[in-house]
Amino acid sequence: NYFHSTGRGQLISPINLALSGDGKMYIADSRVGQVLIFDASGEYLTAIGSQGEFKPTDIEIWKDKIFVCDMKTQSVRVYALADNKYLYSIPNSEGNKGEEKLYAPTNITTDKDGNLYVSDAGAFNVKKYDLQGKYLKTYGKHGDAPGEFARPKGVAVDREGRIYVVD
Repeated sequence: NYFHSTGRGQLISPINLALSGDGKMYIADSRVGQVLIFDASGEYLTAIGSQGEFKPTDIEIWKDKIFVCDMKTQSVRVYALADNKYLYSIPNSEGNKGEEKLYAPTNITTDKDGNLYVSDAGAFNVKKYDLQGKYLKTYGKHGDAPGEFARPKGVAVDREGRIYVVD
C-alpha cells in the first residue's frame, strides 16, 4: 500500500519511523519539527511536540516508552507511550558534558536488554545508555580505519550483541 498524508498530518521531510505494538506509526519529520502519529490504516491521530519544537531524526519504541533523537536539543527525548507525555532527556541537562554528551544524535536502537545505542554524527561515535539515561560506553572515534567513523548514522544490534553502524 501507498501511504500519503494530508492536512494536519502532512509530512514535509519524514526521515525515520517506528511502529508500536498496536500498529501505530510514529514518523520523525525534521522540517515539521514533530513526531507525527498515524493509526494502522494511515489516519493522522496526533503529534508529539508542537510544530518546530524539536528536530527529530529517529524513533525507538521500547515497552512503555518512546525515544526520540533530537538534533535541536542534542539529546534523546523520552516520552510515555500511553499518552505521549514528555518524561526526561538523555543525557539530562547536568550530564550533557564529557563522554556522555551528544552533539548530533542521529539514529537510535535498543539491544535485547533495553540498552540504548545512539549514533552521534557530531562526535563520530555511537554512545550506549541504559533506559534511564545513564551513560555506559562509547564505541568508535573519528577516522577512516576499522572502528572509526566519518559520519555514523543508522545503528542496529543483533541478537548476539554485535553492533552495526552505517557510516
